[in-house]
Amino acid sequence: MSEGPAPDLARALYGTAEPPPPRLSLRGGPLTAELVDGGIRRLAWNGVELVRGIAFLIRDEAWGTLPLRLGPPNVMQDDTRFSVTLQGAIAAEGAAFQFAARIEGDATGHFSVTVEGRPGADMIVNRAGFVILHPAHFGGLPVTLITVDGREIDDRFPEIISPGQPFFDLKGLRYALPGAGTVTCLMHARLPNDPLGRFETEDQRNWCDASFKTYVGSLLHPHPYRLAAGETFAQTVSVSIVQDGVRPAPSLAPCAPTPPARLPAFGLGVPHRGEALDRRAAETIRALRLPWLLVEADMRRDDLEAHLVAVAQVAAGRKVRLDVIVPATAEPAQELAAAAGACTGAGLHVDAVLAVPAPYLKSYQPTATWPDLPPLADWYAAARAAFPAAEVGGGMMTNFTELNRMRPDPAGLAFVAHATTAIVHDADDVAVMETLETLAHIGRSVRALWPGVLWQLGPSSIAMRSNPYGTSQPQNPQWQRMPLADRDPRQRGLFAAAWTVGYAEAAARSGAALVGLHESHGHLGLVDEDGLRPCYHVMAALAEASGRPLVRLDGPPGTAALAWDTGEGRRALVANLGADPVPMMIGGSGLVLNSVSAAEVRRDKGWTRRAPAALPGHLDPFAVAFLVL
Repeated sequence: MSEGPAPDLARALYGTAEPPPPRLSLRGGPLTAELVDGGIRRLAWNGVELVRGIAFLIRDEAWGTLPLRLGPPNVMQDDTRFSVTLQGAIAAEGAAFQFAARIEGDATGHFSVTVEGRPGADMIVNRAGFVILHPAHFGGLPVTLITVDGREIDDRFPEIISPGQPFFDLKGLRYALPGAGTVTCLMHARLPNDPLGRFETEDQRNWCDASFKTYVGSLLHPHPYRLAAGETFAQTVSVSIVQDGVRPAPSLAPCAPTPPARLPAFGLGVPHRGEALDRRAAETIRALRLPWLLVEADMRRDDLEAHLVAVAQVAAGRKVRLDVIVPATAEPAQELAAAAGACTGAGLHVDAVLAVPAPYLKSYQPTATWPDLPPLADWYAAARAAFPAAEVGGGMMTNFTELNRMRPDPAGLAFVAHATTAIVHDADDVAVMETLETLAHIGRSVRALWPGVLWQLGPSSIAMRSNPYGTSQPQNPQWQRMPLADRDPRQRGLFAAAWTVGYAEAAARSGAALVGLHESHGHLGLVDEDGLRPCYHVMAALAEASGRPLVRLDGPPGTAALAWDTGEGRRALVANLGADPVPMMIGGSGLVLNSVSAAEVRRDKGWTRRAPAALPGHLDPFAVAFLVL
């Protein structure tokens, strides 16, 4: 079982002394998996990924994932099989679901996980049971749906991201994988509101998760529902593989667009919530020299004028995209004219506008009725009239989910926009890095749905700017790894620096025109009470890279690499995206941001302009190399 780093190293890497959960490798001949926090990760056969994850969880009335407490696993394994038994509890206020789990796998290609438990008191929940994840690169893969009434239906995992659930009434999925064989995944469950134990599938790429999620229960059924005290619930997921000579096939990875000639423009978010844009935030904006500011302007707040004045004082030399949040009861033309008047009064020049009615900051199921508001076209027309010199885009300030479910007409739009976050469903370190895979899928969907319209991303970060899926945003004052949270500890560590390089590379290769990352201040900011966070220096390098000619550079496995031509030479960022060292196989000189140098650069805004030095032979966990090629 892998052990976590020492507390000081953990703080440097993850922004918290709390180590990541241990990962236990399981093997039964060609069948392999990892056990992480009671769940299964990356079930594979001869190295071919069959299932990305299987977990048993309970989600409360606000869709928050209830905390899990686990006892030590009892593990038995040899060359041909493995078995694990676990005892644990999933806790809610005033109640706990006590359970026992058994996990088994063997060299014949059979795997199963069973959970049986009961609540000590009534529990009101939105979901209770298994979720099964299939990797995002299954998009377009043929699949046979096995339904609860015994039918078998031929279908495919969606290529273009599906706004709603593509598969319903499931008890199983069957699919063939090149290099492995035919895989059958069966699910057995019983719920208080569904004795048949239906499962259904949603396309989690909407939320930037690198997976399709098949979950117990249907969102079409009434919820929340009650788990009765003392009643026993049992569920099982089994996976079997038959090697049947499946012929090689083209890669399942999404088709990348023709590599762009230039990198996208990069920008920084300027929030209009929480603390005001103060002197330190202003200094951050000035020092970074990023070409774009993505400025939030909430028309519902009474400090709008002061906010725009503060932005105008630091916006010189930068382009501004104004993200206008409009009250639900507003009339489009009147409200956008007021926003334009406020900008004029503050002396703020606006280059692009995205207007979103406040109710659209929330998410709505595909079958739900959206709020009764003027059509989006009216808001865009009002923005064009109020800001005649600015480009006007359409979209959302939340995730691709909401954009995909409320698709604007591309006519007259200069761009479509949305943001992403990395912890909607899972705050595990590996899952957060896996979200980078999904930008290629989102980019392909944007090109298919809005051909010829520019794609703008952000401001995006690891943690959430707001919670479209609940009545409030989960607060995380202890800076823990927590889904849906308002802050994330990794923002303070090297992890966020490496993630930022990975995001910039993936967004650039996927065709984004503008990429906004992080914020000028607050929980998603680049500076804290200890000085500059490591991701500050990556953003400083991206400011130089913005719009430059793209240079092809393939980094070592497990890294992200982004290179550009400055006109006087070539520069690059190479980031280790994992918790193990990787060899540094790229020539040149440069600087390395790692656990040793991170403390040193906390006070040096100009660190990236220091003289380059010889590079080490490897990159430490989550280290970033700033290269002169």
